[in-house]
Amino acid sequence: MKRLFKMCCIAAITASMVSCAGSAKNTSEGLDSLSYTVGAQSALSLKFTEMKYLDFDTERMCQGMKDVLHMESVNEEEMMALQQEIMGYVMFAQQGIYMRMMNEQMGVSEEDSEVELPALYNDKYTREDMSYKMGRSAIMSLKFNDINIDEATLIEGFNDGMAAQSYETINDDLKLTEEQMTKQMISLNTLLQERFMEKQNAIKRENAEKSAAWLAEIEKMEGVQKSESGLLYRIDRSGNGVFPTEDSDVVLVNYEGKLDDGAIFDSSYERNEPISFPLNGVIPGWTEGLKYIDEGGQITLWIPSDLAYGEHPRQGGIIEPNDALEFKVELLKVNPEE
Repeated sequence: MKRLFKMCCIAAITASMVSCAGSAKNTSEGLDSLSYTVGAQSALSLKFTEMKYLDFDTERMCQGMKDVLHMESVNEEEMMALQQEIMGYVMFAQQGIYMRMMNEQMGVSEEDSEVELPALYNDKYTREDMSYKMGRSAIMSLKFNDINIDEATLIEGFNDGMAAQSYETINDDLKLTEEQMTKQMISLNTLLQERFMEKQNAIKRENAEKSAAWLAEIEKMEGVQKSESGLLYRIDRSGNGVFPTEDSDVVLVNYEGKLDDGAIFDSSYERNEPISFPLNGVIPGWTEGLKYIDEGGQITLWIPSDLAYGEHPRQGGIIEPNDALEFKVELLKVNPEE
């Protein structure tokens, strides 16, 4: 399924498919090789793999790509949501593709099939809509990563690919050889990795600066104390005098976790279910902070990222790299099983 999904995304990188007919001359002189390769590989995936069974509406794919090309910027959340929808469609269509592929290998036409073939589209996933969204998705990912693709050369590569007779003849049918296109795709993958790292590093820097500024304001609040590690905390309520003292101590707690904007990302209160764990089994900010309160007490912790999750995102990306976090924690019991 992953392989099919990747081919779906590649195949959607097409533009103005129905208007231009290119002729192959087998020369790369003066050619935008990357744009041509993307177009040609898209067409080859549509024509010579199981993608052909989906029979996408190329005009709708074209319109989807054009609409994205006219966007000023690409919203990451919208792009991810679209990719999730496409994945859902691929899962829906997978069985239908497989059965058609098997029939073709056995020389059985769809009309002569002994079993009714699963539909490739339905009321939720219409051919028109999915063709449009497939086009949007592929161009979105390129534009989001600031990959410059020349539309005219992309079209030329696509049309040359659609005119190719077979994989075996592409070195004669296309303006770039298979080896040249492979090098271009490797370069594209390298570029995408570089752009991804650039964006991740920018997020890390921005979050580190934002978290530092937020914690600086928290530190000014009445009752807030700062430990040597940089942990900020406030004792909201004292308990009965029984403190956890060892990292191996097990505690039973209720808690609520927030981001710096006040958004709750986790809460045992919402689940109506306290949680128990050894102090050495959680983030360092909790290991340290829970030793400042006693059984029955409550504490608020403001935890710098180096005492939380550092540069590693959590909660499906809700907690981003270098995010500082706030936790309200009630210590219900120390070593509850003893």
